[in-house]
Amino acid sequence: MIRSIRSIKMLEGVRNSEGMSIAKLADYLTRVSMLVRDAPQISEIDLNPVKREGDHLSVVDCRIIIENKLKEQGDTHHKNILWKGDIL
Repeated sequence: MIRSIRSIKMLEGVRNSEGMSIAKLADYLTRVSMLVRDAPQISEIDLNPVKREGDHLSVVDCRIIIENKLKEQGDTHHKNILWKGDIL
């Protein structure tokens, strides 16, 4: 699936820069998917940018939105920012 995106050439490396490990990116995306699977209250995740540093991937900025349904308030949706900030 990763190889089918339009920007695959950027991931593989452009202008004499080393590309990103597609296997590591696939592992990273799998882990994010498992997080969302295990925490269905997550309604949004924004990871931008994801950078390659040697053999490691780093998220510079992350925002996770949690959405709760409160039955006692008539199923009104409430959004809370779980965490937002720089990781590096």
